[in-house]
Amino acid sequence: MSVLFASFLVCHLSLMPTHALYLSVMEVTDKGNTTHISVKVFQNDLQTAVCDFAGLPATGLDEFISHNRPSVDRYFQQHLKLMADGAPMQLTLQQIEAVGDSYWVTFDGKSTNWTRLNIHADYLMEIFPTQENIVTVTDAHGSRKYCRLKINEAGCETIFLM
Repeated sequence: MSVLFASFLVCHLSLMPTHALYLSVMEVTDKGNTTHISVKVFQNDLQTAVCDFAGLPATGLDEFISHNRPSVDRYFQQHLKLMADGAPMQLTLQQIEAVGDSYWVTFDGKSTNWTRLNIHADYLMEIFPTQENIVTVTDAHGSRKYCRLKINEAGCETIFLM
């Protein structure tokens, strides 16, 4: 009986996801002429999403970024959109840095001291329906607002009073 239970347990655990929490953190900061965006995601989640998006075979995590930077950029261009005071912001990929089991993906966008920022960030949600993206927005004066984005609520608007 214990062998049967152990076999069941091993099979059941092998089918579970690699982690139970699907969460990313995004920081958006107005730096005057530039808006700086940093996104922290689990490495394996980003690899799964980008490979699915671009039709790429899975590679080891170590070489994933060096071989797939353009695909990562295209993926985020489709799944991360910002509008500052009603104008679309073009995001430029700056860096992808591996830190522990996560990547920090950073972008810059040209802007001028916005007071209203609309964010649509549905990255990873097409693969992981329980994905949540937690956003911190800091304006040029240091005021902060927070958003929690989910699959049915992947956009938010922050308004800062001057």
